[in-house]
Amino acid sequence: MSKLITPRNNFGLVGKVQEMCKTLENVRKAGVDLSLRDYVEKELTHNSGESLSYEQFLEDLGVNPNIHTFDNVVTADFDTTWLIPEIIREAIRLGLRRAPIWPNIIRSEESVDNIQVTFPKLNFSTDTKMEITNEGEQIPIGYVSYSHKTVPIHKITRGIQITYEAIRYTRLNMVDVFFEDVGVRLGHSQDAMALDVAINGDQDDGSESAPVIGVEDPTDTVTYYDTTRVYVRGGLIGRNYQQMIGNEAQCLAILNWDEYKNRQAGTTQPIAVKIPLVTNPELYAHINIPDNNLLMLDKQFGLVKLTAEPLMVESESIVRRQLKGTYASITTGFAKLFRDAIVLVDGTHDFTDVGYGWPDWMTVGYED
Repeated sequence: MSKLITPRNNFGLVGKVQEMCKTLENVRKAGVDLSLRDYVEKELTHNSGESLSYEQFLEDLGVNPNIHTFDNVVTADFDTTWLIPEIIREAIRLGLRRAPIWPNIIRSEESVDNIQVTFPKLNFSTDTKMEITNEGEQIPIGYVSYSHKTVPIHKITRGIQITYEAIRYTRLNMVDVFFEDVGVRLGHSQDAMALDVAINGDQDDGSESAPVIGVEDPTDTVTYYDTTRVYVRGGLIGRNYQQMIGNEAQCLAILNWDEYKNRQAGTTQPIAVKIPLVTNPELYAHINIPDNNLLMLDKQFGLVKLTAEPLMVESESIVRRQLKGTYASITTGFAKLFRDAIVLVDGTHDFTDVGYGWPDWMTVGYED
């Protein structure tokens, strides 16, 4: 089959690819993560009014990823060369969605317009608890003050250089596999950023770092007992620690706890537990969690992702070295919402050790 790109042009797309890609660039600069696939399926239609699929779009342009190489696309007689960054971006984007855990441990992702984000913070006074008020007495007042914190976000990048020979002889679908892996690595980088903020907070002075508590018996490291301690405290302060993250060894240990491995473990006369214990926690593995530690989160109140610029893909030719350079970047970061929504359980310290029990700011206001 010929490798020449011969468009069908049933939908009048020839000569309009550059315009479409420029539109997408402007949308992304405004902070909207819109892919060519999304744009095609949203904006382009058949004569019947049905949405055009991304595969049909490429087919109408005469581009077949199973046959054509990057060189075929670049040397075509019309503006298909503008497809190259979009094809690469689509592959990286697919990889970004394949492996990361951050989408499962955050409340939401927000678009921002600066790399230094002013983030709101509410401060509750210690006299906000409800009190008995007799008839005719003045209602006691507590105060909620507003302050703010500055959260930095960062650009994470990956540059790839491909030889002209690879571009000339490698089919698009095979190159896609390589760029999907680039996306996977970018996803892991964002995971590391999220976990760093979860543990150490988003402020240089450590004021937003997660509380670190010890365990019942450090010789056993983290056990089911220690997670229930966190669940019970969560029941007192309105937090539901549904997500757990450990490194590989810690996750293997948890998966072999009798409480999870043996469903029959426990009393034959089960108590009707009304404390919001998590019976089906979500367990994630990541190498950035220290040994014998377990991170426990309530994602509804823990982290939010702040993105100034979604995935951008840019290309350049390095003629002297006969290389094609492709650069993928994302400008993003994470902010902590409430400090008490994330707890780090340290299996190397006893809960009674100084500094490894519940901190005062997680207990004040809950006594009678």
